[in-house]
Amino acid sequence: MGPVPAVDPAPPARIASFPVHVYSTDTDERISECGVCLEDYAQGDQYWELPTCGHHFHVACLRVWLESHSTCPFCRQTV
Repeated sequence: MGPVPAVDPAPPARIASFPVHVYSTDTDERISECGVCLEDYAQGDQYWELPTCGHHFHVACLRVWLESHSTCPFCRQTV
């Protein structure tokens, strides 16, 4: 059995447009954990904040999600 095909992947150009943020305990107190892996952010972690809804996720976690979805994993708003 092969890999499951993507249902509705986000456009690669759209994903590439997301700015990468670097987590800092000094400036990012309002966020604490990635909504995909549920791990707490650590100093220096890279994350994306979705421009459509403001939800945030580790870059690696969200990249995997967006390979098969074109929505936010939390609120399902189109990215």
